[in-house]
Amino acid sequence: MGVEVGPAGVLVLTGDHTVRNAHLTHKLLLEMLASGDVTIDCDGIEEADVTLLQLLIAARRSAHRAGRSLTLVGATAGVLGAMLAATGYAPRDGDSWGDRFWAGEAER
Repeated sequence: MGVEVGPAGVLVLTGDHTVRNAHLTHKLLLEMLASGDVTIDCDGIEEADVTLLQLLIAARRSAHRAGRSLTLVGATAGVLGAMLAATGYAPRDGDSWGDRFWAGEAER
């Protein structure tokens, strides 16, 4: 598992993000959201389970309550994109992303 805090509120996720290591990602997200807006780069995720989706959904709610912006990068492709499709968060063939959060649109 890799979690790296990049410049200007960017959290870079790489490798394995499952229930075994969600606590570190959770801790960093809370700390970052307390300081400002956050962008989560999901491009490097190699393995994930539903725990990561739960964590991202909870972070989205926390950001909204705090008046912060939470933006995802690369969530609709790769491992995370496949998981979004398998769990019903991704659009069906030909549909657009109804929930723009997963498609990378910042929310406040």
